[in-house]
Amino acid sequence: MRFLLLLLLMPVNIYAAGFAYTGDWRAEVAMYHDLSLTKATPGVPSADYLDQTNPNYNPIAANFSKTYWLQRFKIKPDLIIYDNVRIKTEWILLAGSALTSTNLGGATDNFVAGGIMGADNTHANISVRRAWLDWASDWGVFTMGRQPFNFGLGMTYNSGDGIWDYYGDSVDRIAYKLVMGTVYFKLGYDIVAEGAVNYAQDNQSGFITELGYSEPESNMDMAFLWHMYFAPGKRKVHTYDVFQKKVFPVSAISIGWEAAYQKGTMGALEVQSFGLLFDLAWNPSPLEFGIKTGFATGDNDGTDGKYYSFHFNRAYKIAFLLFNEDLGPTTSDSVHGSQGIGADFNDLGAVFFAPYFSWYLTDSLKLGSVIAYAMTQKQPTNGRTKRLGTELDLDLTYTWKEGLDTGIRSGWFFPAGYFSGRATGMGLMATVALKF
Repeated sequence: MRFLLLLLLMPVNIYAAGFAYTGDWRAEVAMYHDLSLTKATPGVPSADYLDQTNPNYNPIAANFSKTYWLQRFKIKPDLIIYDNVRIKTEWILLAGSALTSTNLGGATDNFVAGGIMGADNTHANISVRRAWLDWASDWGVFTMGRQPFNFGLGMTYNSGDGIWDYYGDSVDRIAYKLVMGTVYFKLGYDIVAEGAVNYAQDNQSGFITELGYSEPESNMDMAFLWHMYFAPGKRKVHTYDVFQKKVFPVSAISIGWEAAYQKGTMGALEVQSFGLLFDLAWNPSPLEFGIKTGFATGDNDGTDGKYYSFHFNRAYKIAFLLFNEDLGPTTSDSVHGSQGIGADFNDLGAVFFAPYFSWYLTDSLKLGSVIAYAMTQKQPTNGRTKRLGTELDLDLTYTWKEGLDTGIRSGWFFPAGYFSGRATGMGLMATVALKF
């Protein structure tokens, strides 16, 4: 009730020209089976279920399958101070809120151990995810506060603003973006973590520089980003990221690519990694064809003092199960628990190919399909092969009205030589989404 009163009284207590908002609500009912990829050995349950001192102790937790009903409500209120000055916010309500119990192997009131978006999913109600000042002028835009962080195709930095995104980057930043026609230059300073305010040895910070070109008439976007993260204890990592996207309206073809290189030190480890992403799409309405393919360097056991593993952003997805859910014998009972492309499967990196296809059967009914194949970049040391396997996804979406969709998503993952088991992992999800 206090939050509702705050929202109602905010335009009264602050001189403002107006108040605007957008948002969405989504819900999903899902069932996953055999994500451990072997019928002989179940997945590993949460440590809560194996701790005898924990009220959720359950020694027979098996985790062959998991089902849940999940919802989330997001609203983005903008307080318009002047025509060019706004305070933008993003509120998440019912993040990870369960509408029913689960069979994840433990007590029904412990919804998803490990949590989605790091929240307490049993008691989640409301959180302010972002809030920042946006001041636009004839020369550019000044921003300050906790704001979304997105660059290029979302391979390295991804704000996760899609309605079916579960993770996204936010950063406490003060930045200025200078716009000069089709060219822009951005400079910013980040506060990653602040310890004691009178002690600098526990601070974590960053600098960002971005140079870009955007030409609407030629449908061309390209940019270069340099981001430096630094903290005490010999921790300093430089990220160099470049992307380009070009749309050809006549032929309905779009081409995009992104490449990133990271170098620096993280304590005793020397960091050196590389990632590459290519996205090609052809949209001869009512059909769409495309392919996403990428590469992420992997790491060995790290005994040489170097770390070569590149991690795609956790919000970047190519399939329903692969690099989205935990797969293999060590699978957890969390929802969407994968750490992302390159981070899964013992940090061995990844090479992936994901052709996709969609067809508007009618103006309201859309059929989609993805065939994703992946392998590790580094050779596993356990004698297994690099081949992770192949996934087939089928999606059906129906649009009842503008902004109101329902759908059914399904996926089957067929494991290859990297996994000792050969059981097919599968997932089925029914969805409803409302955007306003």
